Amino acid sequence: MNKAEFMLAMGRRVKAQREAIGLSQHDLAVKLGYANKSSISYIESGDREIPQSKMPAFAAALNTTIEYLMGWENVPRSRNETFTREEIELVMCFRRADERDRNTVRYILERYKEDTASSVG
Repeated sequence: MNKAEFMLAMGRRVKAQREAIGLSQHDLAVKLGYANKSSISYIESGDREIPQSKMPAFAAALNTTIEYLMGWENVPRSRNETFTREEIELVMCFRRADERDRNTVRYILERYKEDTASSVG
C-alpha cells in the first residue's frame, strides 16, 4: 500500500468512526482544537495525513484506538475496552482449532445469537 492509499484508508476509518459516534466534522474539529472543519475534511478525503503528534488525540476524540485508525485492527473498539483473560484464551483456542471445530463453534454462536435476539424482542 502506498502513502496515498494509506491516507485514504485512514481517512475512511476516521469518517466511519466519527459518524458511528454521531460527531459532525465541526464537532471533531472543535474537540481537536482545529479552527474549522476543513482539516477534518482533508483528512477524511485522504488529502492530508493526521500529524503523528495528534494521533492520540484523534483516537481519544473518536473513542477508538490508534491501532484501528492505523489499520492494524479491523474493528473500531473503544479505547477503554479490554478483554478478559478468558476471552483472550477463547480466541486463541478458536485460532488453533481446525476448520470443522471452528464451524461447530460458529454454529453454536449463531444459535445463541438467534435465541437471545428472540428472547429480547
